[in-house]
This record gives sequence, structure tokens and C-alpha cells, in this order.
Amino acid sequence: MHVPPIASADPSLYSGLHETRLASGYALFTLFTLHMLAVLVHVLVLRYGLLARMALWRTARKDE
Repeated sequence: MHVPPIASADPSLYSGLHETRLASGYALFTLFTLHMLAVLVHVLVLRYGLLARMALWRTARKDE
């Protein structure tokens, strides 16, 4: 099965889309890394049970 191209080959369009995809990938990786660092800060430094309160496998609270 042959699928026709939706646009003609354009090197400048390819270059622009490639740069956009690359920048989006770096931005997503940076956001993910910052999120994981924030989780570590909340769990290891602040230690106020944020992860336990958000967990799907919630256990009973200690004061109950």
C-alpha cells in the first residue's frame, strides 16, 4: 500500500520541525527530571509524608 506524501520535500521545513522536536524533547526531559528531584526533596528532606498521602496503596494514618 502506497501512502502519498502530504507535503513536498522541503529541507527548511524539515530543519525547523527537527529543531522544534529536539527542543520539545529537551523540555520534556527537563520537566521530568525536575519533577523527580522535587519528589526526592519531599521524601528525603522535608519528610512530611507527601508521597504516602498521594499513594494509590494508601495505608492507615499513624495517628488514627
